[in-house]
Amino acid sequence: MPPIYRIVCNTCGEEYSKGWGYKMYVADDDGKRVLCHHPGEKFTIAHVLKLSEREREWVWFGFPRWMKALRGRRVKEIKNLVKERLGALSYCVCCNCCETFELDLVRDERRCPACDSNDVLSVSELKGKGCPACKKGTVVWMDTGIMS
Repeated sequence: MPPIYRIVCNTCGEEYSKGWGYKMYVADDDGKRVLCHHPGEKFTIAHVLKLSEREREWVWFGFPRWMKALRGRRVKEIKNLVKERLGALSYCVCCNCCETFELDLVRDERRCPACDSNDVLSVSELKGKGCPACKKGTVVWMDTGIMS
């Protein structure tokens, strides 16, 4: 189980996030992003993608031996569906106005929704760098001692 972190400035105490720095989502048929909350993310993925009971096993265990018995076409369809619809929303910070928000760093444009700046970093990228708020401290990941 992964640890939960507090992502903060070591000088001013500005807190940028708690957790791992991102959260999973799966897009439904209309493109709406449905959050996959831990620890039940695999159930959400299977439900949103409308996988059969048998196909849901893949979400838990990978492509097991029984998948070889399925037609190769369906296996490819499932793999493509997961690849197209699964994503991660990273916690991000605008280095211009300090707004915090979430972006899929693979699919979304890095642009602040508050000030329209493209000077945006994920909290993972911010680790060990200067604090956007006070410009004096360093952003650190503090272990909370909590496991998820």
